[in-house]
Amino acid sequence: MKRSSLGEEEIYSETPSETPSEKSERAGKRDPQPPEPPVSRKKLLFHWFLVFLCVGTGIFAYSRWRVSFELARPKLAAAHPFVYAPVMEVTALRLWWEEPLKGTPGIPLVERTLSRIRRVKKGDSLAPGVRAPEPGFFLPWQDGLEEEWSFSSLWRNEAVMERTYLLQQKDGFPRARGEGKLVKIPQDLRLLFRLPRSPRVEALLRSGTLNLSFHREGRPVAGVIETERFEGSYVCLLVSFPNFPPEMLLSRVGEVYIFFPEQSGVLIPQRGVAFRNRREGVFLVTGGEVLFRPVEGKPVDAERYLVTKGLKPGELIMADAQIAEEGRLRIW
Repeated sequence: MKRSSLGEEEIYSETPSETPSEKSERAGKRDPQPPEPPVSRKKLLFHWFLVFLCVGTGIFAYSRWRVSFELARPKLAAAHPFVYAPVMEVTALRLWWEEPLKGTPGIPLVERTLSRIRRVKKGDSLAPGVRAPEPGFFLPWQDGLEEEWSFSSLWRNEAVMERTYLLQQKDGFPRARGEGKLVKIPQDLRLLFRLPRSPRVEALLRSGTLNLSFHREGRPVAGVIETERFEGSYVCLLVSFPNFPPEMLLSRVGEVYIFFPEQSGVLIPQRGVAFRNRREGVFLVTGGEVLFRPVEGKPVDAERYLVTKGLKPGELIMADAQIAEEGRLRIW
């Protein structure tokens, strides 16, 4: 309330002050903003085209730089001496001389273990009134195949007999008898199996012997090839093995490992081998130059290559033959 110069009182009312949000809302009602125009499809496609173009250009530039970098600073590999002994695993049928013995005690299938096999001498008592006719291994069980499992029945039907045996083994040998048998010793264990025909297999056939073992890490023993039969791309062999471990009697079918003759040479990376002018070779680094040199050998696995001719231990080659070229080389 204020007083005028005339002494009369002047009465007035004050309006409440507005908040900033109310002011902006009132201003917006008086002056509405126009909506933004939508982005056209052509501009959107052009935008993504520029993005992909930039990314592709960057990838291309990096790949070209990477190739030039590797050419300027190539990776080298040294040839190391190596002895390669190829090993082949095959499934073989086992044959031996055996004699069923009537009146001897038998045991259930689940108890047929190595500890149940007993070595006996001639005349040893096996059961009341039953003595060993020959020295050998006494097995207190029969699987029902004693009369069928012979060379004459297996030689032409080895695949069928193998499947039959594995099926009966799975079913628990339904024709098994509750009696024992005697495996005479000494005798050679005979193995019947197939091998794929190849130059190295035919070289073994000409030698007349095979180095065999029942364990991959075991020491191989020479077995004599008794007979062979060619069938298409396979050769069927009957090999006489001088060692007769008693654990072989637990199954008529098992794995055997064939050791081929050792090959000496030098080992290099598989990527270091190139095919040029219908010949395999490497890019040899010598005297600051890169030269293509033909070599002979074969792959050991997916990453290593055994060179048997054309390369000496200690020589340097280009580790990646795909980007190698002949000419001067500058190693940084």
